[in-house]
Amino acid sequence: MSYGDFRLLWGEEIQKMRSLCSVLERYAWKASPLQKLVVVEVLEATATFFFEAALAVVMELQEATNKEYVYFEGGYVGWESH
Repeated sequence: MSYGDFRLLWGEEIQKMRSLCSVLERYAWKASPLQKLVVVEVLEATATFFFEAALAVVMELQEATNKEYVYFEGGYVGWESH
């Protein structure tokens, strides 16, 4: 993993997103089963929206750079949606 990759995952730019995961976990900890289901559905819908939006950007990036971005090419993204 390069420094840039590490920074992307743990950099200050996405600190709020990382803390959001912890906040949602705390909310769901003592929630009712229905509330937990709602949290899961919201997270899944958010992921679907992200991957659909990111896929368009990645496809354009692939054309510009002639590089393959395996994670976004159906395989992993398809698995995430299931």
